[in-house]
Parts: sequence; structure tokens; C-alpha cells
Amino acid sequence: MRLVFAGTPGFAAPTLAALATGRHPVELVLTQPDRPAGRGRTPTPPPVKALALRLGLRVIQPESINALEAVEVLRAVAPDALIVMAYGLRLRARVLRVPRLGCLNVHASLLPRYRGAAPINWAIIRGERETGVTLQRMASEIDCGAILAQRATAIGEEETAGELYERLSALAAEMIGPALDELEGGRLIARPQDDALATDAPKLEKRDGLVDWSASPIRTRNFIRGMTPWPGAFTWHRRPSEAARRLILLAACPIEGAADAPPGTVLRASEELHVAAGGGRLRVLRLQSEGARPMDAADWLRGHAVAAGDRFGPGPGEDT
Repeated sequence: MRLVFAGTPGFAAPTLAALATGRHPVELVLTQPDRPAGRGRTPTPPPVKALALRLGLRVIQPESINALEAVEVLRAVAPDALIVMAYGLRLRARVLRVPRLGCLNVHASLLPRYRGAAPINWAIIRGERETGVTLQRMASEIDCGAILAQRATAIGEEETAGELYERLSALAAEMIGPALDELEGGRLIARPQDDALATDAPKLEKRDGLVDWSASPIRTRNFIRGMTPWPGAFTWHRRPSEAARRLILLAACPIEGAADAPPGTVLRASEELHVAAGGGRLRVLRLQSEGARPMDAADWLRGHAVAAGDRFGPGPGEDT
């Protein structure tokens, strides 16, 4: 089969690498335009472009894949299938109709669970114990097309979104070659999704990382895991007569015992950092002050004035 690949971030790179060394030639790679990055705001190619160029593949970077010029390029290539993975732009009907076997999306969840832009984060935030990757035939509705193949994996109890991101990226790369072989041989049976089982995974913004200390310790721990490393779980440290300081929380675990204190109250700040959460207790294991390096809680406590009775919570103009 002749393939076109559309993807942008590092998450999609292992799958492109697997395709480039597989049986089915990649005739064209589409990725988003170079964007400013770093302190100097230097235009930087997306990871998929950088890999494609190293592999000697043809690359185009249209502002819109749905523009007539881009569609004409696709028609000229005449692909059997267009593989889409974390491309970041929605494909319209004029694109979906081009490949002979359709446009196939690699999605980082076990569809119909977690349709949307942030499936890895939300699976962890909501305490799921299993997730995976899905190859599905793209339709007009996002992430709603028929399922062609899936691979499942357990989610580690302490695994962060960043760690799971890497594992699912590798799992997708393992799945894609055999799945395309099965598709070429007519052995893949597409099955429609059960919409009654669908859940959403909406896009996350930086402001969404504010910790809600009224949630249970387990839910708060999962929220921190699901927000790490991006968009980042954060709270504000308040002390009497001092300005609030923004803290980024990187790891935490529930501990036994009730907390007879309002949510967000610091319960212990000597060697260990314990905070009241939803009537229970959460031990913060790792954190960082804004603009500083990550630290274990014990090291952080030695360099910062924190006492039992201090409060963690929303900052100015924020509300949980």
C-alpha cells in the first residue's frame, strides 16, 4: 500500500519510523508549519518533520490540510491510506475521500473511551487502570469512526501522563505495521463504536492544572499524575502577612488518617509535607517553586518557610 502520514509532535514519531522501515512505502509526510520556540522564539520544525527529513521522506507543511492546494498534492500522490496521528488539524470531507482505503487515525485511548484532544491525561485523572491505542477509520465526527485495531496496556498506579505518553507512543508503533498488513489482506473487520460507552477527553489549558483540595486524596493524587508534566498541577502557598507563592506539584500519595482541618491546610511541614484533601491526608512527595528546579519535598522544606496551618489553594482571581 502507498501511504501518506500526517502527524506533528514527538508522540507520532515512532509510528512514522515504524512505517518508514515497513512494507508499505510512505510517499509523503504532512506536518504543521514550523513554530517559534524557546526564549529566542526561533522557528522550530516539529519532531515529525525533523524525523521525516532524516529518513529522506518528502514533507509538506500546509497551514490547512483542507486547502485546495494541499488536497491536490494528496490526489497527485494517490495514496491507498492516509495515517493520521496527533496531527493537530481536523480533516474535512474533501481530504477523507482521497485515499482508496480511507483516512486512518491512531488515537491514544481504547475508543470509544476518551474521545478528544487529551485522552492520556484524562484517563489518569479519572483513575483508569487500563488504556491503550486504537486504529480507527476517520469519519466526519472526531474520534467516532469504526475501530480497526486496538492494543491495551495497564496504567501504573504512580504513572504520570508523561510516562504513559512514551509507552503509548511505542505501543502505537508496534501496532501499526501488523494492522496495515491485515487491512491490505482484507482480514481487518471494522466494528462501529458504541456511543453509549463514549467519554470525552477535552483539550487542557495551563489554567486547568489548579488543584482542588476538596477532592479526595486519591483523586488529588491522580489529578497531579494526569497533569504531569503538562499542563502541570499547581497550587498557591499562603502564609499570614505574606504574598501567595505559586507551587507546581509533581508527585503525591494518599496517607492514612483523617484531617480535622479545611481542605488545603498544611498538616505537617517537618521532613514530610502533608496537606488536608477532601477530609483525608495527602503527602506531597515532589514539587517545585515557580522558576526553580524540581525537588523532593524534604529538600524543598529545608529551603522554604512552611508551617502547619499554612494554606494551599487558589491564587488571586482563581477559584476551584
